[in-house]
Amino acid sequence: MKRIKGQTLEQIVGRLRAGDPATVEAFPQRRLLGAFATACLAIAYANARGVVHRDLKPASIILGDFGEVFVLDWGIAKVRGEAAEALSGSHAAHDATQIGRVRERPAAARPEAATQAPSSAADGGAAPVSACRSRCRPS
Repeated sequence: MKRIKGQTLEQIVGRLRAGDPATVEAFPQRRLLGAFATACLAIAYANARGVVHRDLKPASIILGDFGEVFVLDWGIAKVRGEAAEALSGSHAAHDATQIGRVRERPAAARPEAATQAPSSAADGGAAPVSACRSRCRPS
């Protein structure tokens, strides 16, 4: 397993909210938006191949010192469509990722997860946009 060095988006946003001067200088809005766009591209790549993350949050995105962006925490990902058929005998097809099973943290869960109704969106596509609107606005 590759060792990843960096800071989570959650840590960075926390220090920005606290007004930490070093963090404010190191992570201007343009850099944060670029990292956010890169994370969105990673999720879009996975979605296009039938993989749904299902637990995307600021603590799951790591920003490296040299511009790297990593999306982690794929433990409860759901594989759908042709990709799921190809993995039909593997862990991806097991009970932990069956449609209708709630595996998200309650604070981050999609509203339809409470009713256990399957989502029509690939990965709660509006969630990253609303997260950006609420977290990336200049103070």
